[in-house]
Amino acid sequence: MRERAQRDFVTDRVPVVVATNAFGMGIDKSNVRYVIHHNMPESIEAYYQEAGRAGRDGEPSRCTLLWNESDIVTRRRLLDSDYENERLTPDEQEVVRRAKRRLLDAMVGYCRTTDCLHIYMTRYFGENDTVGGTSDGKCAGGCANCEHTFETVDVTETARAISRCVHDVNQNVGMGKIVKILRGSKAQDLSYLNPESMPTFGMLEGVSEARIRDVLSQMATDGFLFISEGRLPIVKFGTRAAETVAPGFHYEIKKIERTSPTKRGGAAHGTSYEAGDEISSTAVGSYIPDDDAEALFQRLRELRLDIAREIGKPPYIVFSDRTLRDMARIRPVTNAQFLAVNGVGDNKLRLYGERFMNLIRSINAG
Repeated sequence: MRERAQRDFVTDRVPVVVATNAFGMGIDKSNVRYVIHHNMPESIEAYYQEAGRAGRDGEPSRCTLLWNESDIVTRRRLLDSDYENERLTPDEQEVVRRAKRRLLDAMVGYCRTTDCLHIYMTRYFGENDTVGGTSDGKCAGGCANCEHTFETVDVTETARAISRCVHDVNQNVGMGKIVKILRGSKAQDLSYLNPESMPTFGMLEGVSEARIRDVLSQMATDGFLFISEGRLPIVKFGTRAAETVAPGFHYEIKKIERTSPTKRGGAAHGTSYEAGDEISSTAVGSYIPDDDAEALFQRLRELRLDIAREIGKPPYIVFSDRTLRDMARIRPVTNAQFLAVNGVGDNKLRLYGERFMNLIRSINAG
């Protein structure tokens, strides 16, 4: 069944395939136009490879990542349980767990950031920030953040309160205790801190625990805070902490609507945040066909599929979509013109040239 599904998808007999990570990575198809992740991968590296299944022929393609907070909880729970390995000492297990936690935190940051997704990715891999961007800091591609396809929430005062609370506790407690102090909790585990004497005690009493955690996590991603590693992570000030007390400080985060895991199917379209990232070697919209060229392109694709079935090969082995689009633009009817099409050489001309040119001639005549 698996081999049949893969064969039907690669040969364009079916337009969509639902695949596990491992199955999806094994699909060799250059003209995949849409990759949808139904939940958050474990790392940027995994997401980069999996999303990279789209647009391998260089044509604009879309990758959509569907996620919600339950993905993060699940990933962290799996991470903590995966490394109880008897072959490793407790210290070695902790080293592995910390390394995996750093990878996961970077993936969470990618989901939550409001900055350019391309730049986030290039910075993560240590590459140059220049991604063909514009003067206003946006990328030239089709990043969903730069296109601002999400809603934001002004959390300036929440961020200020969190920063003040970190100061009040001398950068010496974890996220859970900070949340409790800000919400005015009288939990027994806070008594040694004498929280009621702090200016920030109860300052965010009307703000949900989830919202405070969201803001704190995003502040860590953005460099305002730093969360230490270890079994008991401590919240400390980051390199940008001073900005939170500046008069002009303003802070927004993505609006994240929550849904229960049992409603995940509906969440993908409505209540779960959707982060789209264009994967393409060219700018989205660099090819905008007119109606005639688009109609010809579809006819050329039909002919390509017929030939592919005749020879028992995937359609992209005959010609890529990029080649067919260039063919639709040039409309070659002679050998010289056909060789001018991107991706066409003497061998492809000999094997397929006459059939494609005959189709173009018939359309031109009609």
